[in-house]
Parts: sequence; C-alpha cells; structure tokens
Amino acid sequence: YNPVLHAIDAGDGDPGGDGAYLKSALGPSPDSGGVYSVVGSSSIISGGPLNHPVMRVNLNILGSLVIDVDGRQLDARFLGVTGNVLDHFQILKGPEWIDQDGDGIQDPADNCLLVSNFDQRDSDQDGYGNRCDADYNDDGGVGIDDFALLKVAFGARAGDPAWNAEVDWDGNGAIGVADYGRFRAAFGLPPGPSGLACAGSAPCP
Repeated sequence: YNPVLHAIDAGDGDPGGDGAYLKSALGPSPDSGGVYSVVGSSSIISGGPLNHPVMRVNLNILGSLVIDVDGRQLDARFLGVTGNVLDHFQILKGPEWIDQDGDGIQDPADNCLLVSNFDQRDSDQDGYGNRCDADYNDDGGVGIDDFALLKVAFGARAGDPAWNAEVDWDGNGAIGVADYGRFRAAFGLPPGPSGLACAGSAPCP
C-alpha cells in the first residue's frame, strides 16, 4: 500500500483535524474514494497488533460506532464504553448546501430565494412562491393592475366568492392588512427572486 498511489485523501477526515473527506457527486461516483470501518470484536480486545498501513486509526479497545447522516453530511464517531468520542470522521457529498433565507430549501429548488417559505406555496404555479410574488396578473411587475386584484379580494376568506389564493401572502386563509403590507413593500418590483430555472412560466416546476 502506497498512500501516494492508492489514497485520494490520506487525512483523518476529522473536521477538527485534517478536514472532512469530500466527494463532489451526490450519487454514486466511480473512483472517487471510499472509507472503510471495521468495528466489532465480540467484546474481546486481545489479539495481534492492528498496524496494517492502510488503517488510518487503530483502536484495540471496546466501543461502538455511531453513524449520523444529515443531508449531504455523514458523521461517524467511535465511542468508548463511557460514551466519550475516541475517533471521528466526516464525509461531505455534492456541492455545498446554500440556503440564503434559512427555510431548509436549497437555493436551486427554492421558489423564494430571500424570503423564508418552507411550504413553497405557489398558488399560480409560476415558479415564484406566494411570499415573494405580488405580481398577481403575471405581467412581470407589481403595479396598479395587481392592486386592483388585491382590492377586490380584500377582506375575503377562503371559500368566499371574492377569494383569491394568490393574494393570500401569508397563507392564513384571510386577505387583510398583512397581505396589503406585503403588496405595498413589493410595489414597483418584479416578483421573486426565485431559484427555479423555470420561474416566470407556468406551470413551474
């Protein structure tokens, strides 16, 4: 075994050490490296030395391996009998998670990039979520015609004849002061921005 020839990353994979192991693709990717952990000794720690050169860490002690996966991140921790962390490595797959508005939706899939909307509600299916789309008539900008639609629906509740789901900015089932306030802040602006490539054309996605 020669780490120069056979290892893609010969580090320890620990964010607090040499840094996490990185894999550029989210899915299977041939020849992009793998990490192997051999854990388990039937509660017996006697035996020969653990000194194979391919092993980055050798621990001849009792313990358990705990693996946590969160999105693109995998963390593996070897815990001793008292629960203390004796070894830790991390694998990060795919591009960095970017979520500008902190709603848990990655930017390329988020129909409101700068306004938190975890439910991604988009009543007119134009690729702009309700929380960042006061362009009710879909002409590319928020203006007088949109105000006319808001005026007609103002005071209406879901199920009423004047109800317009697109105007219900906060999704509470009633069109009122909060919806008007959002419209006023967006007046003169385009909808969005959205991270969806199809935004502006319905149906999207």
